[in-house]
Amino acid sequence: MTGLCYNKDFSEKLKEDWIAGKCGPAPLSARLAALKEKLGENDWFVGNQLSIADFSIWELLDIHRILFPGCLDEFASLQDFHSRFSELTE
Repeated sequence: MTGLCYNKDFSEKLKEDWIAGKCGPAPLSARLAALKEKLGENDWFVGNQLSIADFSIWELLDIHRILFPGCLDEFASLQDFHSRFSELTE
C-alpha cells in the first residue's frame, strides 16, 4: 500500500493497476477475500479477541475504503469489522 500512496507517479491509472493486481501481490478483490476468509465468523482476527493485528487490518481497510470507494461492498464481514473497530474509539 505504501508503494501506491507514496509513489511520486500516483494517478488514477496507478490506482486501477493496484485494483487489478498489476502493482500488488494480487488483485484487490483477492486480497480482500483472503482477509474475509481469515476473519471467518469471528469479530476479531486473532483468537477472536481484540489484538494489535486488528489495529493494522483496520488501518489497511480504512485506507482502501478511502482510496477505492465501494471496495468493501462485497465483503459484509469486513465492513462489519471496520464498523465494530471504529466504534471502539467512541
